[in-house]
Amino acid sequence: MHKKVVTIGGGTGSFMVLSELKKRENIEITAIVNMTDAGGSTGQLRDEIGVLPAGDARQALIALAQSEQQWRDLMTYRFEDGNMSGHSFGNLLLGALEKISGSFEQALERASELLQVRGTVVPITLDDSQVIIESQNDEIFYGENKIDESVVANPKAIYFNKSTTLNPVAEQAIKKADIIIICPGNFYCSIMPNLLVSGMHQALSKSRAKKYFIANLVSKYGHTTDMTVFDFIDRAHKAVDLSFIDTVIYNTQTTIDPQLQAIYDADGEHLISVGDMDSYRDIEQIGVDLIAEDTIAQNTYDTVKRSLIRHDAKKLVDIILK
Repeated sequence: MHKKVVTIGGGTGSFMVLSELKKRENIEITAIVNMTDAGGSTGQLRDEIGVLPAGDARQALIALAQSEQQWRDLMTYRFEDGNMSGHSFGNLLLGALEKISGSFEQALERASELLQVRGTVVPITLDDSQVIIESQNDEIFYGENKIDESVVANPKAIYFNKSTTLNPVAEQAIKKADIIIICPGNFYCSIMPNLLVSGMHQALSKSRAKKYFIANLVSKYGHTTDMTVFDFIDRAHKAVDLSFIDTVIYNTQTTIDPQLQAIYDADGEHLISVGDMDSYRDIEQIGVDLIAEDTIAQNTYDTVKRSLIRHDAKKLVDIILK
C-alpha cells in the first residue's frame, strides 16, 4: 500500500526532503510550495511581467525530476551577464508557460511533464499576496525580499497584504495524506507564511496524517538570532497554534568544520540548540545528528544568500518513514 506523503515549505529545505523522498518506493508525493517569494529572480519576474512567484515551485520540480540531467541543469542554470544576470532559466520557463497556458497551475503541469516529475507540485495558494511584518517599534517591512534583508527578530505581527486562502488542491492533499512534513526554511519568509494561509490550520488540524516539524540547523541573523528549537515552536504556536504537530525532529550535533563555523560566526549565525521543551511534552521530540557530510557552495550569480550546511536527508527521511 502506498503512503501519501505531503511536504509543506519552500526553498532548500523542501528541496532536500523531496530529493530524498523521490528515491523511496511505495509513496505518493505532493509538494505544497510557498507562493509569497519576492526575492531574487523570482521577485523581479513577478514585478516585471506579472507572473506568480515560481522560485519555490521550481526547486520542488527539480527535486522531483526524473528527466535527463540536461533538463535539470537547464532548470538550475543562472545567467551570468547583462540584464539577465542572476535570473534562473527555470523561473523564466515557468513564467513563459504561465503566460502561454493562462494559469500557474497549467504551467506546473506542463513543466512536470517535461521534467518527468515523480509526484505533484501544488501552490499553497493562488492569491498574488505579499508578506508584511510589523516590528516591535511599528516599522513595516513589505514583501519577502525586504523582510529577508532586514532585522525583524520577534516581530509584533506578521500577515498578508490581502486575503490569502488555501488552494483547494492543497487542502485535498492534506486531507488524504498519511504523512505531512513541515520542512525547514526561512522562518519569517517560508515557514510562517505557509502556516498563516487562511484555511491551512483547519486543514492540518482535521487531517489524520502524522505531522512532522523539522527544525532548522542554523539561525539567521536578524531573524532567529539566539533562537532555540523551543523558540521556533513557541513563536509559531503563539501565532497559528501548532497543536496539530505530532513530532519535532531537530539536530543535536554541536560542532561543524572550523572554516564553516568562522563564516557563520562572521555573519552572527549559529547552530540551533534544542532549548527547554518541557512545555511541549505532548509533542514527540526526536533529536539526532542531522548535519550532512557534504556542504553547499553559494552560486556566485544567485542574489539570495543560502545556507552552507544541509540536513542529512537520508537519515531524516528514514526517521519519518520508519
